[in-house]
Amino acid sequence: MHDQLFKGLLDRFFGDFIRIVLPEEASKLALERVTFHREEYFTGVHEGQRRLLDVVAEFSTRGRGSKPILVHVEIEARARGRAMGHRMWRYAMVLRLRHRKPVLSIVLYVRGGPPGAQDVPVAEDLGKRLLASFIYVAFGLSKCEATEYLGRPEALAPALAALMGRGPLSAAEHKFRCLQRIAGLDVDAAARHLLVNCVETYLPLNGEDVVEYEKLLAGEPSQEVRTMQMTYEEKVEARGLKKGLEKGLEKGLEKGLEKGLEQGLEKGLEQGVAKGRMEGMRAVVLGLLDRRFGPLSSATREKLEGIATAEELSRLADRVLDARSVEDLGL
Repeated sequence: MHDQLFKGLLDRFFGDFIRIVLPEEASKLALERVTFHREEYFTGVHEGQRRLLDVVAEFSTRGRGSKPILVHVEIEARARGRAMGHRMWRYAMVLRLRHRKPVLSIVLYVRGGPPGAQDVPVAEDLGKRLLASFIYVAFGLSKCEATEYLGRPEALAPALAALMGRGPLSAAEHKFRCLQRIAGLDVDAAARHLLVNCVETYLPLNGEDVVEYEKLLAGEPSQEVRTMQMTYEEKVEARGLKKGLEKGLEKGLEKGLEKGLEQGLEKGLEQGVAKGRMEGMRAVVLGLLDRRFGPLSSATREKLEGIATAEELSRLADRVLDARSVEDLGL
């Protein structure tokens, strides 16, 4: 769970992440231009294991004599011992040899680790003689204070604050403050959804906390938070509905296939499956549109009936989740 969620956040907010973790180094990097090295892997020479690295991004330094640099981030559920240092060292050596570029290594700890960013040295020596050394950055979330990060300018900060210590805040206030900060950001809908998803994932409420949270939401200044949360819940529900309808469609097609085979109607089955797929996808889109925008006009239904391929219908279904109106979809 942690890997996928944070990879999505770092994909969108990697510049913010570097500004938060290493503000001094961030000023030396052109963070607005990033290239991700997808599917970057490490193979243990002795172990023979092939492991995908979590995030590897490439930036250039600012100013004259600009040069490229790789930033490697590993996402760990909890802090580990000395073995983590040697593991990061091996990864950095492989990246350095493969790309011939300097490597900045960071471990993000969801639980445990230091409070914030801390340099961790790893060395090999022979008595007093230093043979080799390596430094990586460990960034722990759980020992940081959420209130300190909620005041930061980076869009990523309130999402990270959801995993931090709440200090004097109650659980309900902690969640509300994180969402309130996200509601005030100047970001697009997709980016806002990523941030809200992090808060909702790591700050579930129950019992009296839910009651307190509902009271906070009921306040007049909370309109933006209420609207944002409703939009998030609608998207989650709509995605679940789409997935459920598609799964039901798939099962229905399988049953239709079995029945067709039993009856020996091969040609009719082929035509029926194709038609069934079209009608099934049309039903998926219709269900999403009804759920998202309410009852549809006859003109919109006619346009929907005029879509000729299942692929077009599938693309339309994906766009429904982020559209503000039926008109945005061209219907």
